[in-house]
Amino acid sequence: MAKIKDVAVGQVWTCKVSGFLVNVRVDSINIKHGNGWGSRKKTTLSLTNLRTGNKVGRSATALRRKVSDPSEATGAPESAS
Repeated sequence: MAKIKDVAVGQVWTCKVSGFLVNVRVDSINIKHGNGWGSRKKTTLSLTNLRTGNKVGRSATALRRKVSDPSEATGAPESAS
């Protein structure tokens, strides 16, 4: 699993979407601040599913592993484990 400090815009990661492990590209990192005492920041990522081209929103912890060579990121589905 990824930590937000390891994620950068434009990187390709593997993420589980609808039960399948697919390659996704990070489009933006969104930070929402809380509104009151004891509230925490919530960080979400805007992702693009490279297999279908659909936009996906996830937290950084949903990312499984970084794809080592983005040129090989065709978006082909991998078996879900």
